[in-house]
Amino acid sequence: MGFIDTRVRLVSERVTMTVKDLLRTPTSWTTGSFARDQKGEPIDLHNPLATSWCLVGAICRVYGTDTEAETAVTRCLHLIDPFHTHSDSEERAALVAWNDAQTRSHQDIVELLEKAGI
Repeated sequence: MGFIDTRVRLVSERVTMTVKDLLRTPTSWTTGSFARDQKGEPIDLHNPLATSWCLVGAICRVYGTDTEAETAVTRCLHLIDPFHTHSDSEERAALVAWNDAQTRSHQDIVELLEKAGI
């Protein structure tokens, strides 16, 4: 599959998939890596063998790395910390840290996605 074929596939996925769809079950959500395969091993978030994603990995899978992804990350951050003072370059790291917190649950992720509308 060439670069253009991959780009077309990713764009068509974006049209039909939401972040909430991607993270709909507890087994489709992960921590400590942007994505994992069926064995639980870290894997590239765009790899077709990926079966689970962290919140930021799922956002990047659905929206790519353009402004739509940045908007989704910012939207989530404003909901979990309305007074956050992170620079644009720190926002993804802050959301990864929130996702990876030991007290975080799949239900927390689902509730955030519902509030954020993503």
